[in-house]
Amino acid sequence: MICLSWNCQGAASTAFRRTLKQLCRDHSPDIVCLFEPKVLGAHANSICISFGFENWVRVEVVGFSGGIWIFWKPSVSLEILRTHPQFISLQVYEQHSPPWTLSMVYGSPNRLLRKKLFSDLTANSPGTQPSWLVCGDFNSVISREEVNNPDCFNNARCADFKEWIFQEGLVDLGFEGTKFTWMRGINSDSFRAARLDRALSSVEWRLNFPNAIVNHLPMINSDHSPLLISCIPRHEFNGERKFKFNMAWTTHVDFQRCVKEAWVTDMELKANIRPSINV
Repeated sequence: MICLSWNCQGAASTAFRRTLKQLCRDHSPDIVCLFEPKVLGAHANSICISFGFENWVRVEVVGFSGGIWIFWKPSVSLEILRTHPQFISLQVYEQHSPPWTLSMVYGSPNRLLRKKLFSDLTANSPGTQPSWLVCGDFNSVISREEVNNPDCFNNARCADFKEWIFQEGLVDLGFEGTKFTWMRGINSDSFRAARLDRALSSVEWRLNFPNAIVNHLPMINSDHSPLLISCIPRHEFNGERKFKFNMAWTTHVDFQRCVKEAWVTDMELKANIRPSINV
């Protein structure tokens, strides 16, 4: 299954619709999620219908802020679990994998509202079925490396986000593509960039989809990159998986011991299989 998640910064323009149709032609997503459409009411409904999806659900825009639209193909079996001003949770049923929960998130720029988001997501987290994928625009980062200017990094501003990730035991799925998912400004003085969009999952979801890939697609008609999340079940993957090093591993107290033991074991193994030469 393929999921496209995009803070489109407005869904009413002809340019946006043209871009979305091209993204769908290029990547054939099964689920499309749009954030900040900046359209509401009957106008929003007419635009949703025009996209040609048989199934869709949306959370209304508050003023011109927020709003979540989700569309999916008939081939995808979904159950709407909860709609919320900052997220929509769905139950996903697939033929060759256990049911899992998908939460599409738009975190408010307001820190107090965003803190409520994490609290409500925790209350809504799947207990009896812990296979959970959470993705979208969180409007927050977790480290200095995720902003273009580390001097502007505010640890207090992202503390709630980091605490929530730790509390829920979620893992970052990583990404392929550009480092930042949001950019603004055209010169060195005004330029700002950050990784505001991401995909997180529970350990169980990651074990069920060990080869899932997140791509940061090029920014077109928005200051956010679309995220393309390819949820590849274990049984469907036939190629070799790339090894990716996570810097967070180096902070573990047993990291150096583990590397040393693995290195020694590898050297001993090579020594044992080295062929002898008789002269």
